[in-house]
Amino acid sequence: MDDLTLGKLYEGVTFCSDRRWFHTADIWYRFSLVVFLHYFLAITHPIAYPKFVFRYLNEWYGIPTAVCGLCFWFVYPFWVFCLEVCKRVKQQWTVDWTQAGPGSVFFARPNGFINSLCWDTYINASMMSAHFLYNGTSQEAIASSVKDLPGASTKSFWRDVVFENCGLRKARQVGTWKDNKMTLHHDPENVDLICKVEDSYLGIGDEWLTYGKDFDTKEDLEKFCQKTYANEPLVHLLEIVRPDPVWGVHSLDIVTVDTTEGPRVLSVILWTDCTGASSHTAKSGFCVCASTGKIVTPSGKWYSVAYKNQNMSHIGRIIPGVQAACREAIDAHKVVLKHSPWMAAVGWDLMLMKNEEWVWFEGNYAQARTPRRIFLTASNLYHAVKTFYGTRK
Repeated sequence: MDDLTLGKLYEGVTFCSDRRWFHTADIWYRFSLVVFLHYFLAITHPIAYPKFVFRYLNEWYGIPTAVCGLCFWFVYPFWVFCLEVCKRVKQQWTVDWTQAGPGSVFFARPNGFINSLCWDTYINASMMSAHFLYNGTSQEAIASSVKDLPGASTKSFWRDVVFENCGLRKARQVGTWKDNKMTLHHDPENVDLICKVEDSYLGIGDEWLTYGKDFDTKEDLEKFCQKTYANEPLVHLLEIVRPDPVWGVHSLDIVTVDTTEGPRVLSVILWTDCTGASSHTAKSGFCVCASTGKIVTPSGKWYSVAYKNQNMSHIGRIIPGVQAACREAIDAHKVVLKHSPWMAAVGWDLMLMKNEEWVWFEGNYAQARTPRRIFLTASNLYHAVKTFYGTRK
């Protein structure tokens, strides 16, 4: 492990060999790695791990499910399959968080009922066991895996605390909608806006407003907020930032994870070939070398079935300033740990502008992003256990 990346684990993600992604064998292979880690943790932490399982399930599903899960915790990965069956029935009337909003593309399901059910089981079980591996039993971390914590993982925290302290470029805040009242910091005339809900995720609640089309006056904007966000405590009204036209609409997704030697880069992924104004409309994903900025492998193919047949033409291109962005992400993670010491993994979303300057949109507790990388291969899991095991209580 060097001072920039997680060494072998980073390499295992960035240069992962191709295989028949999302076929039955691949899904069961990844799930088998989750099963292995579950029993490894159960044997090595016979008290702490089941206690964590109960607290985790209680936070996500409530006491009855947590008690049931604890009773069957030793066969938890298979119990989750039954849980997912129940969730599928429930989804006939409600929308699961993974399928809500534009970001649901990252949780697209493989074809076939059994394969899609097994994939959801893998996603669910992987998030819990990986969480314990790299973040221990922290109740704050468990709570934040469900909902952003005020002052610790919301959009205000990333913008006003982390980015401000690190001097990182961020989208200009034109105003806020708070407690059914609009406050403007800048004149919205001739400014296109994106509205971001304070504690939302996966693009849920995002609204894109074009000046002259969606609103003309401050009064128009206030009426829109009143109609759309009447029940939201806080919504950020941000100026839309335009990307470097060479790259088009895109997002650079950097994941950093804390280690005994400090935060390091786990992966750098470019989401690109977007069909809309957001990277949630990306049609391709690529792993990027953290030190050179070279696009090296198609990460989208293993990340989500939605990218199974993605474009490959970007491989070999070089994105300027990636290493500097990764080092800024590491420094920003250090600031995060001063305020939220439980946040072992962070996913950073940023974009390259025309002047080759990075604009930082937000950070996220990377509880859903990290497992997808750890359970790619047995080698990745081995290096993850070697790196994170026992580092947090």
